[in-house]
Amino acid sequence: MEKAKEEAVEEQGGWRPEEIALLTKGITRWPPGATQRWKTIAEYVGSRSQKEVIKKSQELVDRKNAEMEEKREQKIAAAAPTKTPLN
Repeated sequence: MEKAKEEAVEEQGGWRPEEIALLTKGITRWPPGATQRWKTIAEYVGSRSQKEVIKKSQELVDRKNAEMEEKREQKIAAAAPTKTPLN
């Protein structure tokens, strides 16, 4: 595996990009309320336990929420009137 891919896997807590892609597709395919949702998604991913799938899903949600909050704060800062010094 090339160095950049190894670093990406490390950054994802050992999850390969293919596994994350399967996880996100599984989350979409089996929405909340689906029977045995997490078990089914874990089987769909194929290489992770139900517990690992739940944990990684929460990490992805937390990361997305943090990114959205950061963007919201940037928009607020950009829209705020700038102060100019009075002479």
